[in-house]
Amino acid sequence: MMVDSGAAISACPVDFMQDLAIKMATRYSGRHFVAANGAKIPALFSRLFAFTVQNDRRQEKDFSVRMECCDVKKPILSVHELAVAGHRAVLDVVYPYIELWADTQYKVCLPLKVSNGTFWLLVNPVDMTTSTTAIDKMVFKVLCEEEESQSS
Repeated sequence: MMVDSGAAISACPVDFMQDLAIKMATRYSGRHFVAANGAKIPALFSRLFAFTVQNDRRQEKDFSVRMECCDVKKPILSVHELAVAGHRAVLDVVYPYIELWADTQYKVCLPLKVSNGTFWLLVNPVDMTTSTTAIDKMVFKVLCEEEESQSS
């Protein structure tokens, strides 16, 4: 999954993992976002996704994120939303990583990969529709509330 420091929201294509996620109403009804090329992109609806990720000790961890489904080419994890949720991203060329520590007793580092100047978080999809873990019990969450300043 691409990690983007310029993205206001975490977003994905409308058909991304549609059978594995929970569909939800958009947090941004009637609003739009602006793509890097200047195009206006309306948020259509949200989906809650679950993944497993490997931390820096090669242990699998649960990771969930709510993404706005809209006209984008690939899933984008917003560094801004990570920060709002209490986490941080270090986009360093030597050792890039996401540090998760909101609502935990310890921090967890998720190493990122760099390819052609883009940062990537390696994830394995989990079927959220059959998960027995309650949304509020997921180990690490990126579930942000609506913010007025995120659209134009």
